Amino acid sequence: MMRSLFTAVSGLKNHQTRMDVIGNNIANVNTTGYKSSRVTFADTLSQTLSGASSSNGNVGGVDAKQVGLGMSVSSIDTNFTHGSASSTGNNTDMAIDTDNGLFVVKDGDNTYYTRNGNFTLDDDGSLVMNGSGLHLQGWNATDGSVNPSGDTQNLKIDMNSTMQPKPTSAVTSSGNLSADDTAETIKNIKLTLADGTTVSVPSTDTSTAYHIGDTVDKNKVMSIKATLLDGSTVPLTSGGPYEAGKYLPSNPFGKVSNINLTFADGSTAIGASSVNYTTGYRPNITGMTLYYTDGTSDPELSGSYKVGDSVGGKTISNMTATTDDKTTFTIPNSSTSTYTIGSQYPSDVSTMAVTYYNSGSSGATTTTPALTTSQIDSAGYTIGNQYQSKITGILPTTLGGTTATTPDTTNSYTIGSSDYPYGTPDNSTISGMTLTLSDGTNTTTSSGVYGSSYTLGGSTYPSYATTATVYDSLGAAHSIPVSFQRTSGTGDTWLASVAPGTYGTLTIPSGVTQTLTFDGSTGKLTSGGSMSVNMTVPYPNGATQNQQISLDFSNLTQYSGENNASATGDGYAAGFYKDMSIGQDGVITISYTNGQKQTGGQIAIASFNNPAGLEKEGGSLYSQSNNSGTARVGTFTSQGVTVTPGALEMSNVDISNEFSDMIVTQRGFQANSKIITVSDEMLQTLINMKQS
Repeated sequence: MMRSLFTAVSGLKNHQTRMDVIGNNIANVNTTGYKSSRVTFADTLSQTLSGASSSNGNVGGVDAKQVGLGMSVSSIDTNFTHGSASSTGNNTDMAIDTDNGLFVVKDGDNTYYTRNGNFTLDDDGSLVMNGSGLHLQGWNATDGSVNPSGDTQNLKIDMNSTMQPKPTSAVTSSGNLSADDTAETIKNIKLTLADGTTVSVPSTDTSTAYHIGDTVDKNKVMSIKATLLDGSTVPLTSGGPYEAGKYLPSNPFGKVSNINLTFADGSTAIGASSVNYTTGYRPNITGMTLYYTDGTSDPELSGSYKVGDSVGGKTISNMTATTDDKTTFTIPNSSTSTYTIGSQYPSDVSTMAVTYYNSGSSGATTTTPALTTSQIDSAGYTIGNQYQSKITGILPTTLGGTTATTPDTTNSYTIGSSDYPYGTPDNSTISGMTLTLSDGTNTTTSSGVYGSSYTLGGSTYPSYATTATVYDSLGAAHSIPVSFQRTSGTGDTWLASVAPGTYGTLTIPSGVTQTLTFDGSTGKLTSGGSMSVNMTVPYPNGATQNQQISLDFSNLTQYSGENNASATGDGYAAGFYKDMSIGQDGVITISYTNGQKQTGGQIAIASFNNPAGLEKEGGSLYSQSNNSGTARVGTFTSQGVTVTPGALEMSNVDISNEFSDMIVTQRGFQANSKIITVSDEMLQTLINMKQS
């Protein structure tokens, strides 16, 4: 009778233990990383009333007769299935996504393990467990490299860390060079010079080929206006030498077609063929015609005559004279000279107006004004001969746009090889060009490319430029333009170039070019994939550094569409700590102000053969026990563990399951209490039998 009482008592006590575990689970339903527990029961020893016997020839076997003496707690298990992740947005929080794995934390020499990923940075940058200050374990990086084979360390983020700059060694170009580009006519060229000035190439200069990097003379004479003895000016765009007092080397005038002369006595004459007329022209008179006031006239072959004389009772009003070279003079009534047949004409040339063909011996003509004796060419003029007039002065115009205002009467000039002021060059290097291009309908502007030549009136393709940002060893950024231009006459060939010059504080002493060849059917680059550029950077302390950069063009294409090639370098500036983040693999990444990222450390993760065997230490901590097995500490990858950064693992307590267990536990407790009640009543009956 007493056995049932003690058996029921064991049931009460152990169901109370189970209720304690259920209560603890429910209490920790919102505890970060909490793992629920469960209680399992087992019966205790049984009292054997009789043992079992085997069968024999007469009777069968008999089972043992045993009475159980109650029950006990068989185990209190920890359920290590992972809980759901709850996002927090805190970059130092972590939720383990797998059933296996625990964070390793330390307090001095004491090592603990936890699923609570609520960590923070303390005052010196150490990653510690919030609320307890225990140090999170892992491996700190050295220059972005982690060695996880050694002992774990207290993880620390150096918020005063800097990243040293990386000088650019390679620039990669990618994108497209348009297969649609077509050649256009060069209508204008403006040169940008190293001295900061700009020069527009004269429209008359259609023979000079200009290249970036060439040295040009801004004082070079590009055209001339020559002032001539006859008072006219002649524009000249080539040739030479041209010098005052000399004829034009290549006479641009046509032949003389007519000459009108005036003389000091007021008479006039029209030039005759094959007669050379000069300022000293005085032919012999061979005959005259006298015109009288009465309107009559008489030819004369001898004698001397004067306007106003009376001949045969008639007064001379005017006359004409015929000379031995067949020139006819018209003598006006104002003349006071005496003209003698057989003698030299008595008056000197006063002016000449010469008519000549603009070119050759036919077509349009030009008539000079009445040339005075100082303007008449010393060699004279002859109808049928080429007109000429000596240079009296030169007005040069230079490449730089300067035009002389006073004619030079001393020096000799050759267009393209002489300077103005005479003998004084002004040299500067072409650092860039702006081209005005026309396809016959539209006008566009384009930049010249180093390595190509440009001639006014010639043809070229539009160019395209992108900027490569490169860094020197101190982290200073420099922008280098990389230009591309399709090559005339070859549809699938391009020129890539970097021009020499100074870009900020960076100097490229020598320009470089590379021919890029594409497959016209596929648009893929077939040759010319790279080139190298040397640059010089002066440091503030006066030193300089030579740096070589490789340019890779292998990723460029030639498809229809726009030009959108770009260039990206592998260098960067110095960086200072900006932020940190933790990846799913437990790698700590440091972000710097230069946009670069670097590994700052690796969080350690521990796994056990029997994580349920760990002993709870409070504060969401576990310690290794004899039955948990030895901790295997390694990286997340080696342990097959991942985490969700910026989140915390929720408790894995299942409320519905706990409530169900609570009801079952309550009923078990009630049933055991009923055993005690019934046993008590049975004992009371026995006592009452004795009394009665």
